Amino acid sequence: MTTTEHKIDNGQIIDLIQHDVELALGCTEPIAVALAVVKAKEILGLTPESVQLKVSGNMYKNAMSVGIPNTKHKGMLIAAALGVFSGKSSYLLEVLKDVNHEIIEEAQTYVEQGKVEVKVIENVDKLYVEAVVFAEGETANAVIETRHTEFSAYSKNGDIMFERPEAKHAHILSDGSVEGLSIARIYELGQTAKFEEIKFILDTVKYNKRVSEEGLKNNYGLQVGKRLLSTFDKEGLTADLATRAAARAAAGSDARMAGCGLPVMTNSGSGNQGITVTLPVLEMAETINATEEQLARALIVAHAIPIHIKKRIGPLSALCGILPASIGAGAGVAFLKNGGLEAIENVVKYMVANLSGMICDGAKPSCALKIGSSIQAAMQAVNFSVDDPIQPFADGIVHEDVEITIKNLAQLGVKGLEKVDPMMLEVLNDKCD
Repeated sequence: MTTTEHKIDNGQIIDLIQHDVELALGCTEPIAVALAVVKAKEILGLTPESVQLKVSGNMYKNAMSVGIPNTKHKGMLIAAALGVFSGKSSYLLEVLKDVNHEIIEEAQTYVEQGKVEVKVIENVDKLYVEAVVFAEGETANAVIETRHTEFSAYSKNGDIMFERPEAKHAHILSDGSVEGLSIARIYELGQTAKFEEIKFILDTVKYNKRVSEEGLKNNYGLQVGKRLLSTFDKEGLTADLATRAAARAAAGSDARMAGCGLPVMTNSGSGNQGITVTLPVLEMAETINATEEQLARALIVAHAIPIHIKKRIGPLSALCGILPASIGAGAGVAFLKNGGLEAIENVVKYMVANLSGMICDGAKPSCALKIGSSIQAAMQAVNFSVDDPIQPFADGIVHEDVEITIKNLAQLGVKGLEKVDPMMLEVLNDKCD
């Protein structure tokens, strides 16, 4: 374990988790676009006659191909147009919850008339969207960056109405990590936190279970969740734990990426990641008849670990966020199986050794494939770490110290893959031409 001078207490870690685990309706990138448009519209005080979007490459990549909730449409153009005709900025990631058939038709016409323009801009945060709206000779803009619901500035007719002060985080280190936070400290949290302090994490089950059931019941996207179970169903067999866990998580993504109108609980700004973290732990808990408290303790560990990893990488990157999320899922399952700290650290190492090269090519229905594969890998990592452990290994980017392993993964995701995103945008744009 890597030691630090700052001792982070349980309350601070719980606050961190609550900040990064929140309710969202739809994929968070196009929803952030809609939120920015809604805020700019509110500042303008008029229905926009046209909208100009300025977005980072990562926002463009993640918003271009994903279904918009309660519609049959995909992408940021329709998300922006829906924000023209509906929503309140106070709804945050549920900004499109009031959309109805009439609004969808108005928004579709708005897009068809070419009233939404998109520009990809450079030298901004990887999570960046600026909405500029125009009406009756007036203009307003709103900027979201670094976090899907965080406005950094907005103005009207060139007059700045709000500018976010420079954030001062006493315990955020230069690499983005939280001082004092570690796998060991998270494991300790799971063991020692008062149940009442962490009971909120059970909301992730309430929401994410429902969207998974929707995905298993109906034909969304590639139907990855349903198809993972279909062979067993046809032969009258019961799927093994790993397949059930993978299917449950993949089905949630199937539904969500295809525009299902159910909200989910996120992790690190991503609904897919929230689903991936939560549902395998729930599957394990149901299998062993775990108590609510046992489930909550496992979930708090499972959600804290991806946050710990993603703080170094950022909410959007060339490295697929399902990897940290599935690491969290595996850790939560290991915790329920009474795996100790060493076992959970080994889950991290096995997963990094196995899936560290998985890239992000945008939010879309096929994300469910990556979720299914990653959860099956996570269950294998649990088996190798808890049920059939051998001498710990350290090779490739895996270090004996799990915190250095995480640091190496983050460096790969941030610096090592920095040329992947521009190339990915090139590929995706070639597809659209």
